[in-house]
Formats: sequence, C-alpha cells, structure tokens
Amino acid sequence: MKDKIIVEALKQFSREGYYATSVQTIAENCGISKASLYKYFSSKDDLLMQVFDYNLKQMFIRTTTYKADESLSKKEQLVDKIVLELDVAKDHRPFANLVFQAIPQKKTSEIMIMVKRTKALLMNWHFTSLRDAYGEEVNDYIWDLVVMFQGTLREYSHLMVDDHKPFILRRWHNKSLT
Repeated sequence: MKDKIIVEALKQFSREGYYATSVQTIAENCGISKASLYKYFSSKDDLLMQVFDYNLKQMFIRTTTYKADESLSKKEQLVDKIVLELDVAKDHRPFANLVFQAIPQKKTSEIMIMVKRTKALLMNWHFTSLRDAYGEEVNDYIWDLVVMFQGTLREYSHLMVDDHKPFILRRWHNKSLT
C-alpha cells in the first residue's frame, strides 16, 4: 500500500503541484482513508520526501540497468546510454524541479543528501561507462572526463526539459528525444 500511495502522490504532485494536491485526494485515489495514509507517512512533507526519494531511485534504476546491445561497438553502447539517460532526465526532471520549489525549508538538507547520493552513484556509473567505451588509456584523466561528461548531460537536460528543445542524435542512430 505504501508504494501505491507513493506512486499516486507522484502522479498528483506532478499534475497538480504540491500545494494544490490534497492528502485526501491521494488517499481516495488509493482507496483508503486519510487516516490510513497517515499510518504510512507522518505528514504531507514526509510523503513528498519519500516520493522524491522514490523518483530518484526509479531514475537511477532505469539508467543503470541498461543492457547493452552486444552487436554495437563500445562507443555506440555509450551513445545508447547517453540517449537513455537524457530520456530519463526528460521524464524525471519536471518532478525534481517541482520538489525544489515546494520543499519546506526545514527539509532542504534531507533533499540535498538524497540528491548527492544519487549524483555519486551516477558519477560511478559514468566512470565505468566512459572507461568501458574508451579503454584503460583514459585512466589518467578519467575523472576529468566524468565531470565534463556530467556537465554536458546536465546542460542537454536543461535544454530539453526546461527550454523544450529537442535532442537529436544523428551519428549512429536515428533517434530523437523531444
């Protein structure tokens, strides 16, 4: 039931916004009473925190459980990972933006801990992905590549999600993320 509430809250918060969403509506959509919802979450703020954590975990799971197409070269596999990560960012960034606008001041440090944890996990995934694509010869400057790679992905995410610009990949694949 807790997962069902979290998924429903994610839908409601994303569609209506944090402040316009009532706990009563979330409970009714889950087929439970408001009092029953509060058996799982101490407050609406607590629910938002757990929804945010769930959203980050889903994003990370979707990104890191990628299974490479073995017929592609290592660099082509990296391109597929990049496309996947940008697609995930397109799906999850609007909710993250909403959370940062709605989160109560007292919860900011908890949110930042979750964000830092996810960034560290992604940084390690990027490290492995880049080294797999370019081999051991990049070891001397791999962390520089990781940081530049993450900055580039962040900028593309910003353009796609916040500025509504399409990302078109032309090199190996005929894929377009809009």
